[in-house]
Amino acid sequence: MMDARHTAALFALTIVPILGASARAPNILFCISDDQSFPHTSAYGTTWVNTPAFDRIAKEGLLFTRAYTPNAKCAPSRASVLTGRYSWQLESAANHGGY
Repeated sequence: MMDARHTAALFALTIVPILGASARAPNILFCISDDQSFPHTSAYGTTWVNTPAFDRIAKEGLLFTRAYTPNAKCAPSRASVLTGRYSWQLESAANHGGY
């Protein structure tokens, strides 16, 4: 589970390059969190998790109410993001342990 320091670090690593980009660059914020289900942020009402960076984005930017993924497991999902390919195309490279 991520604490406030990890959340702030993730936010800083994601937003700082965007702020330094050209005015014509798209405004894209890409966040990856490990083993986090959608309700596990205080922006969605969870009281036992404090996520101030995500809460600020939800308040000042957007808050997703629907999101879809071709593979709901962390390793195949990350592999798809990094390569631009579907997890089934990556075969064992998209799993926790290849064979």
